[in-house]
Amino acid sequence: MKVIISGATGFVGEKLVKYMLESGDHVVVIVRDKGKLDQSIINKVSVIEAELSEYTQLDIKEDDYDVFFHLAWSGTSGPERGNYLTQIDNIRYSCDAVSLAKRIGCKRFVYAGSIMEYECLSDFLQDSVPPINNCYSVSKYTADFMTQAIANNIGIEYVGIVISNIYGEGEESKRFINTTIKKMIKGESIELSSCEQLYDFIYISDAVRAIYLAAKAGMNNQRYYIGSIEQIPLKQYVIQMKEVCNSNSELLFGRIKSSSKGLDYSVIDSKKIYELGFKSKVSFAEGIKRIGEWYSGKGF
Repeated sequence: MKVIISGATGFVGEKLVKYMLESGDHVVVIVRDKGKLDQSIINKVSVIEAELSEYTQLDIKEDDYDVFFHLAWSGTSGPERGNYLTQIDNIRYSCDAVSLAKRIGCKRFVYAGSIMEYECLSDFLQDSVPPINNCYSVSKYTADFMTQAIANNIGIEYVGIVISNIYGEGEESKRFINTTIKKMIKGESIELSSCEQLYDFIYISDAVRAIYLAAKAGMNNQRYYIGSIEQIPLKQYVIQMKEVCNSNSELLFGRIKSSSKGLDYSVIDSKKIYELGFKSKVSFAEGIKRIGEWYSGKGF
């Protein structure tokens, strides 16, 4: 395939680029800073440097592109998740990306959505319950459906990918997996909620294979959940992590009070990507083991 990927310097974007190169695909990346590209791929891809705000002015030669993967997004963590100006801009830039894809002759647009879209939706259906994650989840949901509407209006195929909780070595954010593993390695006591809500994790290499499959074989105007077929209570994941890490940490379930009821996974067809032939290869325990070894290699 010949593809364009925005957000290629991010955790998922970088791994997706590497996977597609290994698959023999021709890859063009749009990045804000070429210097942040992994040096192992920089000479194997065509690079376009541009801010998200410049998509409407980009002069890219029209070609027989198969897929435009839109992974780029500003303010994915920290206080910027609640910055409404940043998040509104993300919606507009996502719409600009669809128009760009059409303008350069791309056949299909893949929007990288988030499980938080569904968490946001379930909150909206409850009176007096504010949507979680501030403006981020609301804007992700909005951009998803707006890009689909625009794609249909201008005649380009749309495929949505709903990303659950992707984890793996090399991702150093303050997300749950990373912060918890670090505490377990140190043997610290860990304060947690009751962790009774259903949860899901998928290892990065499995995730990029699923994303690739959805883009290549998915149906027009369909969304594909990138995660496990079945979800289990978060508490079970935490206990597995402690066992794999051989940790002495005390797990203090219930110490943190949470008003969240968790996501209603019944609204998501988690089997759809598996019906395309996808199979997960890395178990949660194996993935945690790899991250632990990676941290150990860094001298953590």
